Amino acid sequence: MFILDDGEEPLIRDWPVVISKPVDGGRVQKHEVTMDFVLLSQREIDDQVEASRASGESADVDILHRVLRGMGGFKDHAG
Repeated sequence: MFILDDGEEPLIRDWPVVISKPVDGGRVQKHEVTMDFVLLSQREIDDQVEASRASGESADVDILHRVLRGMGGFKDHAG
């Protein structure tokens, strides 16, 4: 049986994401990573956009801070 709302935070794990990194010559390098996201209702998104506008902050960045819970497939220059 599918339960619409089980009372837990709706979390999507290991969602595939492609990051396009600009490189010389007008090209991009594509990098595949995974990310974990919390799903927000439309009401939560609308409330965050309104709060961000009121404070003069970026709604996109504020929402990203709320939904991003984890990442995989990243490393620094040393590996």
